[in-house]
Amino acid sequence: MNYVELLKLAAPETVVVVTALVVLAADLVALRGLERRFRLLIGALISSVGCVAAVGWMLALPEHTNLLEGMLVIDPLTQLVKIAVLVLAIFTVLISIESDFTSHIGEYFALVLLAAVGMMFLVGSEDILMIFISLELTSLSLYILTAFNKRNLKSAEAALKYFLFGGMSAAFTLFGLSLLYGLSGATNLGQIAAALKGRGLDPLLVVAIVMTVIGFGFKVAAVPFHLWAPDAYEGAPTSSAAFIASGSKVASFFIFAKVMMLGFAGAEGSGAWRAYAPGWVPVIAVVAAASMVLGNLTAIVQTSVRRLLAYSAIAHAGYMLLGVLSHGGASLASLVYYAVTYGLTTLGAFGVVAVVQQQGGGDGLSDFRGLSRRAPVLSRWDRAGRHVSPGSRSWRSRRRRSAARRTRPSSRRSTSTRNVRTPIASSSAPSAASSRVRTPRRPATSRPS
Repeated sequence: MNYVELLKLAAPETVVVVTALVVLAADLVALRGLERRFRLLIGALISSVGCVAAVGWMLALPEHTNLLEGMLVIDPLTQLVKIAVLVLAIFTVLISIESDFTSHIGEYFALVLLAAVGMMFLVGSEDILMIFISLELTSLSLYILTAFNKRNLKSAEAALKYFLFGGMSAAFTLFGLSLLYGLSGATNLGQIAAALKGRGLDPLLVVAIVMTVIGFGFKVAAVPFHLWAPDAYEGAPTSSAAFIASGSKVASFFIFAKVMMLGFAGAEGSGAWRAYAPGWVPVIAVVAAASMVLGNLTAIVQTSVRRLLAYSAIAHAGYMLLGVLSHGGASLASLVYYAVTYGLTTLGAFGVVAVVQQQGGGDGLSDFRGLSRRAPVLSRWDRAGRHVSPGSRSWRSRRRRSAARRTRPSSRRSTSTRNVRTPIASSSAPSAASSRVRTPRRPATSRPS
């Protein structure tokens, strides 16, 4: 295969990279002196057109292609995930139009597009070297997007925590993947599984499984590797947090499932009751259970919508890991369906948070009070976006409404009683003796003289 054919197959990623360079050059050269909102509109238009062009080119590619032994893989499911990532990137760009957290418009949109390129290469590869490089390209872009609000100290703190945890996860991931290469002598996931088949659980293979689960567990914010998520969701700019919570999760879960199902095929084991067998399934089962329990319970006590969405993401990480556990024929497609749906609704929830903050509010639950009266359509989208577990805001609001219904009659009675008694106490009332009921006296009869 020559370089022209290679460029045709990688044309969608090339189009997005060129779009990033164009939006960066346009803002630096031609738009720097214009009004900020106009620059945001032009940058969002260029970015959206580039993503749509990449989607259109992607639909014209062949359905099945495997290039350079898994370095670039094209199949219908992979193309679907790439299209979902580009759609989420377009929505992220549109959310950013009304923002005012930065004057570096071109740089911001370029980083969003480069992060999307990293996710596209990530989901379209079955080579562990390409997977790691794509993962780092995505992560570095997201670190910078998290710290893009220079006027907010929480943004810098969130970016620092995200970077430190991300660097640690990269070390674990690289360590696990290097052990896989040492055990198999290959970098393709299918070849790795073929080399490890029938060898049993070698101690180095056990270490490779644990290191890989730890590394990807940081990326998907699963317990106990979730500590960066609440601070990153709360401190990052709203559009950046939306892209981290949507596009990054879709790509990370897809490649996590692919690595475990293809690379560690034959070392699954079992976590079933009374049928335990060592492997990677019991490890992920423990992580999934811990994520579901801790995410839901911690979300109940949150007062910040952003932190609530973070713990919701942790709980949903546990739910999506159940799709990885099943490792059946349709489990990967089911996981993609769940992850894409979750990404779209979470992006919508962050869009509502952005609108509420732009109207002068914050991200606390009290700032959403009366939203159904101020913006009925927006509140319906917010309720649709909060499709999450008992820790969600909609679940808590239903609890508060039901409690208010139970206490409303007694409060009305007490209010009416106060309204009746108050005028009597404050008016110029007669004395206590005159307030008593008086019996009429009999008229005096005159006695005869």
